Amino acid sequence: MDNAAISRPVKVAAVQAEPGWLNLQKSIDKVISLIENAGKKSVNVLRFPEVFVQGYPWSIWHHSPLSNVGFIHEYVNNSLVKESPEMDRIKKAVKAAGFFVVLGYSERDRGSIYIAQSFINPDGEIIHHRKIKPTRVERSLWGDSQADPVKCVVDTKWGEVGGLN
Repeated sequence: MDNAAISRPVKVAAVQAEPGWLNLQKSIDKVISLIENAGKKSVNVLRFPEVFVQGYPWSIWHHSPLSNVGFIHEYVNNSLVKESPEMDRIKKAVKAAGFFVVLGYSERDRGSIYIAQSFINPDGEIIHHRKIKPTRVERSLWGDSQADPVKCVVDTKWGEVGGLN
């Protein structure tokens, strides 16, 4: 895409809000509410933080892995599955809002969870990315990605949008 072809200002917003801690449904409701709110403010691109769905568990940095075992099953069970009714609700909200979203979340896929982000276009289509190598103690919770895909910059009608986990 030729960014010079963009003739009007692009409104980009970054979410700075509390997630629905350890509660997938509450997290999804919050994401949808924030998307709807941004839509009322004529946002073109909305970016959520890393692991917004269901929240980043800072305790992994402050306590031993053994001390964190108590919440791990709950965390895994409340992680978002990419192909799920919850993601369908998010895609529907993005489509209704008519803008581009970069969503950071804890993704559950079979027996592992990953630090993931999905680029969701106004048609509700996803380009998916996982953090290739979780950082230090993050490895006690999230798995390594296989780097497929490693695409973290995508074309939109507002220009190129990128994101890193």
